[in-house]
Order: sequence, then structure tokens, then C-alpha cells
Amino acid sequence: MGFSAGKPMFEVLTTVTFAEQGGKTKQILRVRVIQRTAQAAPYLAGMEQGWTQSLERLASYVAIPAKE
Repeated sequence: MGFSAGKPMFEVLTTVTFAEQGGKTKQILRVRVIQRTAQAAPYLAGMEQGWTQSLERLASYVAIPAKE
């Protein structure tokens, strides 16, 4: 979340759901903006790309076999 003069520029509600689907785990991510200021626009515009990058890194990490 970005900050302006010590106050949040936006507030979001993030809901992550995991469900079994065909023997695999399906992950559903929903993000809803609750409040925002005009200054928040560039941060919110990049939110989808940021989440995508984070989830791709997570997928790469969990795909690595565990060391014994």
C-alpha cells in the first residue's frame, strides 16, 4: 500500500481461495479496492501485474523438490 504524508493512499480487501479440482489445487485471488485517493491510480494500475509476478514466483518455488 502506498502512503502519502503518513496516510494510506488506498485500502484493499484481498481474498484467496484454494479448492481441489481434478486432483490439483486451484487458487482464486480476488482483490477489491475499498478506499482510494487520486494519488493511488498508478499503484492500482500495476496491481494485477504485481500479483501475477508474485504468484509466478510462488509457483516456481513450490515446484522445486524438497531437500531431505
